Amino acid sequence: MFEEGLEYDRDDLLGWMGSRQQQSGIIWGPNEPGCVIVTAGGRHSGEAGYADRRLEDGCWEYFGQGTSGDQDPLNYANRLLVEGEKTVLVFSTREPTSAEVRARGGHGKRYLYE
Repeated sequence: MFEEGLEYDRDDLLGWMGSRQQQSGIIWGPNEPGCVIVTAGGRHSGEAGYADRRLEDGCWEYFGQGTSGDQDPLNYANRLLVEGEKTVLVFSTREPTSAEVRARGGHGKRYLYE
């Protein structure tokens, strides 16, 4: 479904997973029960103290889902990652440019499949 290096709308991610999650850094759903999507970064991640990033070896450092402080590994979404039983698809978050906001009529973020 997804091609590395291409950007997608959140609705594309939610639709593929069969999810209705409004705001979440970890997306899961009934269409793909063996998979989770992680959306890394974004405008507010730095303000919240998170610095999701790709490491030199190509792996990702991801801080988990939550609003501040240490992330709880028992939180359902974080547990999906900690248990290591699901395929994880990583998308980096990009805020739209002002030209994109005008053209698309909204501030919807874009997600680059890493």
